[in-house]
Amino acid sequence: MRYPHLFAPITLNKLTLRNRVVSTAHAEVYAEPGGLPGDRYIRYYEE
Repeated sequence: MRYPHLFAPITLNKLTLRNRVVSTAHAEVYAEPGGLPGDRYIRYYEE
């Protein structure tokens, strides 16, 4: 495997992540007023 640590856990301070694959919050414009995910937000991630 080219990146052997990609799917290995990592601990940052007190936070342990199961793997090193992350996605930033880039669709916040689809949130409902108040910041909760709505139907449009859910459809975006279903694609």
